[in-house]
Amino acid sequence: GQIRHPGSRKTFLDPANPEARWYVMRVIDEIVRNYDVDGIQLDYIRYPFQDPGAERTYGYGDAARQRFRELTGTDPLEISPRQVELWQRWTDFRVEQITSFVAEVDRHLASRDPDLILSVAVFPQSTHDRIHKIQQHWESWIENGSVDMVVPMTYAKDTNALERLVKPMLENVPVGVPIVPAVKLHGLPEIVAIDQMQLIRDRATNGYALFAAEMVDDRLYNILRRTQGAATNDPIPYRRPFKAASARFDALQGEWQAALATRGLWIDSEVLGEWQAAGLALSKA
Repeated sequence: GQIRHPGSRKTFLDPANPEARWYVMRVIDEIVRNYDVDGIQLDYIRYPFQDPGAERTYGYGDAARQRFRELTGTDPLEISPRQVELWQRWTDFRVEQITSFVAEVDRHLASRDPDLILSVAVFPQSTHDRIHKIQQHWESWIENGSVDMVVPMTYAKDTNALERLVKPMLENVPVGVPIVPAVKLHGLPEIVAIDQMQLIRDRATNGYALFAAEMVDDRLYNILRRTQGAATNDPIPYRRPFKAASARFDALQGEWQAALATRGLWIDSEVLGEWQAAGLALSKA
């Protein structure tokens, strides 16, 4: 019954409301028609965080209640988590509102310009937690072909905590689109920020995202400019995936050779021979 989410004091639009969907779509359309953009990123593409045990649940707008009644014959206001089957249907209904809107945005962008990229900022928590707490099932967006890139908000204060977020996510995400974990720069020392960027580069990802641009001061910018390559020359993974993979492999070979030459990487001579042979075979391929 409140206009704003009491925890965050943010205003959320109900994705089950056709007028809310129409409004957001018009904003997206205004951007892609009037500005030379590479694509659109959807943020907050979810319901507010919920705790049914504390009676904090969301999505009870008139449009959602009417549509759910038409599907089930039940007003969602009259059910509780104790009614397991009905509550699951109510959860699935809200998941579908988010999922169908992402698909709708994808179709609209394709109709305007097939080269426009649709990316999404998402939470890295387990699928189960996201479905039940924020109704965000982004793995299905990948499987449906609705998104071109996923940017998990893997925000952490130290590199070990970042790895605990990134590792299980990469092991369980469906293959199909670039995954670009994010580093939150707010309050992060430069050395830790660089360490986190390197950890992401060392994993099976397509690079990293930085949150937010306002935190990239001159000093950090110059570090990135010196160490992260010339952006104008590097192939972009979601534009040229094979070229990007080849360039990354070349860069890795350079790093390996430098480490071996300076004895920074110890490896048994027999294993090294096998490794170099495999690298050569891959280069030829």
